[in-house]
Amino acid sequence: MQGGGYKAWRPTLLDSPVSAPASPADSAVSITTTPTPAAPLYTIRQTPNAGRAVFATRRIAANTLLCTASDLSITVLLRDYRKEVCAHCFFYDRGTTLPLRDPSTNLVFCSHLCQETWLAQAGDLGVQAWTAAERLSKGKSGEQRDEDYDMVDPGLPRPTTQEIAVAWETASSVAAQIRLARAGMSTKSTRKALAAVLREAVVPDVLAFCVSSILVAYQSPERWRRILDLVPDERPYHSFVDLVAFTRSYLQLLAVLPTELLPHATPETLITASSRDSHNSFGIRSLEDEGSEFFGYGCWPSASFFNHSCGPNVRKERIGREWRFVVDRGVEEGEELCISYLSGEERTMGVVGRGGRLRGTWGFVCACWRCIEGE
Repeated sequence: MQGGGYKAWRPTLLDSPVSAPASPADSAVSITTTPTPAAPLYTIRQTPNAGRAVFATRRIAANTLLCTASDLSITVLLRDYRKEVCAHCFFYDRGTTLPLRDPSTNLVFCSHLCQETWLAQAGDLGVQAWTAAERLSKGKSGEQRDEDYDMVDPGLPRPTTQEIAVAWETASSVAAQIRLARAGMSTKSTRKALAAVLREAVVPDVLAFCVSSILVAYQSPERWRRILDLVPDERPYHSFVDLVAFTRSYLQLLAVLPTELLPHATPETLITASSRDSHNSFGIRSLEDEGSEFFGYGCWPSASFFNHSCGPNVRKERIGREWRFVVDRGVEEGEELCISYLSGEERTMGVVGRGGRLRGTWGFVCACWRCIEGE
């Protein structure tokens, strides 16, 4: 599964649609099976050139609901939108600050129901983790963001697999000192390691990704297994700055997370999450203004088996925290069911423009019927 993107550090997101309002999801077929979801209307099987894909098992009429994906596992709301987007249902009202704010996590909600639901799902330990991350992000004297990270050139080379391994090994040696300090073994070297990582500037959005990943690994083994089932990207970090942001965030979280989470706060957890998320995340956009505001992304493992076509036969619609996949035109038995990875504006490009965008952002040459016919 490939994806689309934004910024330099997470450029493989599947763009969200603009066709559904933020409201409770209609009752539908929820995908809950593992390792690979299936429904009466379709099956998932391996293909020669594009990994696993979704195929119709019978003739399907236009506007038929294929499935609803509700297994959101890893999610990030971008720091710049934290006051405007509901942390639970992703409601967004054209930049209006939402009325309910949790003072410890600094997350906002559109209703008491959303706030109560989020708190119940997060649990006490989850709230503690998000509170710790918020304290890191704000520091003692206001925001301590790594501004250089926001200015990364997306054209920078990706780290190789060997360079990634070396970076995480280096981080692990520092982590060992921090773990000793957290265990009460206070020495000059452990105190120095702990103080050093806490002085470093933070990247709030990477920090949020790491917290979300650690929590799903700790709280939901079932969803973690679904993440493991996704095809990994062996080079998920899109620049050395990106890689450093992840290893640094890991060390910072080791210094502040509740001790119960530390067994899951490991390089293995974060490398796994990064490598699966890289080609399988869906962008979360505003719904009523042509998707002009991109305010986050998430990984719904069960929704990650649809391949791309510039002439898709399936449309995706976000309803709050869920995705609905609807057949856009009638399809025949055995036909592959595809969505578009392109944003609204990108879909209007010619074959050359689309091809360049797909190669540059997603790293594959599209062979859909539109591209073959030169449309």
